[in-house]
Amino acid sequence: MTVAAGAYAIRLATAADLSRLPEIESEAAERFAGLGAELGFSEDGPMEVNPPDTFAAAQLRGHLWVAVAPAGAVVGFAMVLLIDGNAHLEELDVLPGHGRRGVGRSLVTTVCRWAGEAGYEWITLSTFREIPWNGPFYRSCGFVAIDPADYTPAMRRIVATEKALGLRTDLRDLMRCPAPVRQGGRPPAS
Repeated sequence: MTVAAGAYAIRLATAADLSRLPEIESEAAERFAGLGAELGFSEDGPMEVNPPDTFAAAQLRGHLWVAVAPAGAVVGFAMVLLIDGNAHLEELDVLPGHGRRGVGRSLVTTVCRWAGEAGYEWITLSTFREIPWNGPFYRSCGFVAIDPADYTPAMRRIVATEKALGLRTDLRDLMRCPAPVRQGGRPPAS
């Protein structure tokens, strides 16, 4: 599936795209520089990137999409995991030089559409609540914070993992958005 995002295209990742993704993730993480200590990162921001085998596994499962600029370069990606029988947007990154052009929103829309078509009821994610390109962005895409009292065991493991990595989990939200209804009715409950 290829979706146009203005002059950008969103499509499933191929094996040839994988080598570019750690670089995109690292460069996108530079936006956190200066916020590091406040958020629980080193002062340089979150520099750890997903290992190549994580991207390769997601690509093989069909759970990895890329944004391609008009000149053909991959400039962003979205990666999904399955958690609690639903789609979980594990990573979304766009090169800062291609930001504020609807690329991230198009990646989110593509993931949400895919989730509905695949029969998932929800899309979840974990993000910083107040950083503009995090919580406010996802709220503008239709995501709402999940009350911690409603966390599933898998969601509590996400929070525990983030805390073990040193992230300020008190500044983060787990969020969810209903998957769009696929043609023919509501996706089956998980």
